[in-house]
Amino acid sequence: MHFSWYWLWYTTKTCVGGLARKAWARLRLHRVNLIALQRRRDPEQVLLQCLPRHKVDATLRRLLERYHGPEPSDTVEMFEGEKFFAAFERGLDVDADRPDCVEGRVCFVFYSHLKNVKEVYVTTSLDRQAQAVRGQVSFYRGPVPEEVPEEAEAARQRRGADALWMATLPIKLPRLRGSEGLGRGAGLSLAPLNLGDAETGFLTQSNLLNVAGRLGPDWPAVALHLGLSYQELQRIRHEFRDDLDGQIRHMLFSWAERQAGQPGAVGRLVQALEQSDRRDVAQEVRAILELGCRKYQDGIRHTSLAPRDAAPPGASASQPPEPAQA
Repeated sequence: MHFSWYWLWYTTKTCVGGLARKAWARLRLHRVNLIALQRRRDPEQVLLQCLPRHKVDATLRRLLERYHGPEPSDTVEMFEGEKFFAAFERGLDVDADRPDCVEGRVCFVFYSHLKNVKEVYVTTSLDRQAQAVRGQVSFYRGPVPEEVPEEAEAARQRRGADALWMATLPIKLPRLRGSEGLGRGAGLSLAPLNLGDAETGFLTQSNLLNVAGRLGPDWPAVALHLGLSYQELQRIRHEFRDDLDGQIRHMLFSWAERQAGQPGAVGRLVQALEQSDRRDVAQEVRAILELGCRKYQDGIRHTSLAPRDAAPPGASASQPPEPAQA
């Protein structure tokens, strides 16, 4: 019998290669559960998360103090680096302007070592004063990563179009009662304040209202340059939805209240306006500060708290007073 080295090489390559591909697929394939929870104090804020099965129980124990919701989804298989989407349905929609939200669907990319969590606000066009809105969020698969072996991708494709759907979890927005149905921006209260210090000048509540009236749709850029986080911007947009003026006033006054007693706050506001290409508003703020400083100095002179002006030329300080006339 003639021994063939080529046959041995080919057989070994085929067997080892097949085993390696299967092992690689198993290493990159994870069994996961999908979670959708609502914040207890604000049911319109929804947390979405995809977790490997062995991490679900510990994560839920930590979250259920602040969130509530349905049980996690059934276990599904997902590849490392696989893209999937969460879509709100049955009267619900995503109330967010964010780069990972495309056509109302929130995009995820699964990595087993990351948290794979996102929080969004949801809204509805249905009448919540009449009844609660019983909606749902469904999770759908995206394209399979290029690194996944062809055999694994082909196995998924054989399952048909239904393989794109992974799970659906219920989301309930409670019925609004009484004054809760009114816009949240209607009750906005603006606390009196004096923003600034004696060296740079002060901005009053009226001054800030004038600034807010000039910002318009540029207010998110100003807010980011003032140091507000993207999550805080999203919360303000949701809380004062359909009320642009309320969004601007709330952003500006909540920032100003946090700056109380801190030096340089007015300078930071002017700098944020300039960085947001609103130099016209920044110039108005500077003019207000200069006018305030002049009024402050005039007030000091009038109350004799400042040194008196020098005597006019030609007058002698040692000249005795004229005798009184009889």
